[in-house]
Amino acid sequence: MFVNAGLKLFDQLEDTIYIRWPKNGNVHLEIEKTIFEKGWNDKKRIGIAPFAKHQWKEWDKTESLIEKILEEDGQTLIFLFGAGAVEKSKMRHWQKKSVERVIIIADYFSIQQEIYF
Repeated sequence: MFVNAGLKLFDQLEDTIYIRWPKNGNVHLEIEKTIFEKGWNDKKRIGIAPFAKHQWKEWDKTESLIEKILEEDGQTLIFLFGAGAVEKSKMRHWQKKSVERVIIIADYFSIQQEIYF
């Protein structure tokens, strides 16, 4: 779908796929432990942070993107980032499309931990 939009995303990601936020010892260990316990470690993962402080900065096609990823690839997990009540309500709606593959990070981690995820 990114290619159809004229983006050569995967060419760009190849060199940066292993770049991670600086580690915070205990927080990083907690995150890695949860990833392993949930079985997320052996699957492809994509993270989406669909919300912004100002609504006009948000992309209104997030739901379509989630549907397309679920439809085109039966394995990839979709991690949704955000923690506000309104945000969680929207994310719960999107999660109904595939509870096993659409994961709301705030259900497992604090907002401070999300930074390191």
